[in-house]
Amino acid sequence: MIIDKRFIKVEGQTIHYCVTGEGAPLILLHPSPSSSKSMHPLMGMLATYFQVIAIDTPGYGLSQPLKIEMTDVKDYALFFRKVFEKIHCKQFAIYGTATGAQIAIRYALEFPEQVDQLYLDNAAHFSHNEREEIFQHYFPDLSPTYDGDHLTKTWELVSRLFKAFPWFSEKPEDQLHNPELPIVVLDKIALDFLVAGDGYDKAYKCAFLHERAEHLQKLSVPFTVFRWENSILKKFVDRLITHEFPKNGRVVEINGNDHERLVQMTEEIHRTYQLPAKDTKRLGSESETEQGFAVTEYGTIHYCFRGDKSENPVLFLHEKYSSAAFTIEMAECIFPSVTKLSISLPSHGESDVADEEIEPKALASFLNDVVLSLGFSGYSVGGVYTPKLVHSLEKEGAYWDEAFRILPIGLEKKEPEQTGKYLLNTWEMIISKIENDVHEGQLKEKGLLTLTQLALCEWVKCNLN
Repeated sequence: MIIDKRFIKVEGQTIHYCVTGEGAPLILLHPSPSSSKSMHPLMGMLATYFQVIAIDTPGYGLSQPLKIEMTDVKDYALFFRKVFEKIHCKQFAIYGTATGAQIAIRYALEFPEQVDQLYLDNAAHFSHNEREEIFQHYFPDLSPTYDGDHLTKTWELVSRLFKAFPWFSEKPEDQLHNPELPIVVLDKIALDFLVAGDGYDKAYKCAFLHERAEHLQKLSVPFTVFRWENSILKKFVDRLITHEFPKNGRVVEINGNDHERLVQMTEEIHRTYQLPAKDTKRLGSESETEQGFAVTEYGTIHYCFRGDKSENPVLFLHEKYSSAAFTIEMAECIFPSVTKLSISLPSHGESDVADEEIEPKALASFLNDVVLSLGFSGYSVGGVYTPKLVHSLEKEGAYWDEAFRILPIGLEKKEPEQTGKYLLNTWEMIISKIENDVHEGQLKEKGLLTLTQLALCEWVKCNLN
């Protein structure tokens, strides 16, 4: 399956989404604090029948948070209307899970003429008292702190997330008795929280406020509630479906493990949703954003750009276990006036994972091709000095500019630990290195904690590959 990753600008904010498949358009909305990446397994199944579009909710994944305060699910629905207009999507079905389900419900209430079918997964009903308790304990402050205490809080939350619902509860009736999740899964969930940062709870909270049966009872579009026997929200899904639904609503039982769940939902959506196929070529544009993806012989590659596109850039190389996303921000702090480009090497950042290690000569040729494909006639090289790669790039016609060197942090692969302490140890190393190597005045706008959090997130992505 080939997933086309794209960026668009909506009201000045960068929004990321993914597209795959052909046929009637089907929108996928993810849970909090996850991203469209969590939808990839389902996208692969649905793409056999539909053009599937998964969008990162503002403030999650690769989508920027909005400048205005989002206090209600309706705010998200109104914004998604603008996203759909931007990508020329006028008539579609929506699948949403958890937070995504609540946004989907509200969108169908606000714009029923656009929604042909609504598929709701992990949709629930909470009482007023339950919502109050959740708001009091469910959302700890995870703002980055100098000592890394937010990482300890994040790991505590993540390690409890599938043991009880709500995760903080010690009540016997709230325990889920699930098997211990593999450490790599905990790592991925923790990464979602860290990427979303101190705004991880924005859409989360709006969704909990909206988890009421009365909203489904007002729906005029055809809707399906999936009831999965292994959902951590099953008790609250069951409570939702005890309410009387209108004739356009129905419940579908889903059994088995997570893979079987996806198969069954795919079959149900395929059985019930049909619209004329849409022209996929009209969806979106990257020309107005500061980052994008390039399709290469090594898969889809992520790049970041800052400056004047009419000028040839300095290509800032990143170190191992880092990425373009972090390196471009470091370069922006230290060299604000230069036009700059950074490209995540395969198996780094948001770039696809390479099947095997790539030799410096081949990497240099690949980087050169990406730069030229973006419309630049030339470039110089800066960033983290890697002798073999730099020498190979010089043979491609570029030259190393010592004035734009960035010192490496010295990141290395680490085995995850069940306690999550390896995150804290890496945080301490990163923050110390940035603090020592970058002048305080250069960090003023971005902030030491923000940069350290970004470096840590990009390291975790590489560590997971």
